[in-house]
Amino acid sequence: NRNVFSKKLNAAPQAGTYTVTILGSGDSSIAPTTAGTGTVTITTGGIVKFVGTLGDGTKVSQSTTLSADGQWPFYVSLYSGNGSILGLPVISGNDVTGPVIWFKLAGANDPNYPAGFTFDTTLVGTKN
Repeated sequence: NRNVFSKKLNAAPQAGTYTVTILGSGDSSIAPTTAGTGTVTITTGGIVKFVGTLGDGTKVSQSTTLSADGQWPFYVSLYSGNGSILGLPVISGNDVTGPVIWFKLAGANDPNYPAGFTFDTTLVGTKN
């Protein structure tokens, strides 16, 4: 399911640049409520590059490969290994959408969330 696309022989139909939003939580007492934003670039060879900022101001980036069915294996380690954000958004047509989980462990040196947090959210976006 990996490395199925080739620039010359089997170009990824999802190739292009997408603007994405990672929704914040609905409750500021449990996790950040501000939405994060970013840019996803997909090459004709199926390489996915993501650069963005989460709702708490954390800068994130990732490079991976797109699966044959358009799933993006989204995973970024956060907070010096004390958290992460992950999911399998699907890129289809001009849209990106999918559930993601964002968490930070307790004691990750955050005065706003000293007990840490875990919440399910959504990544959405459209092709530019």
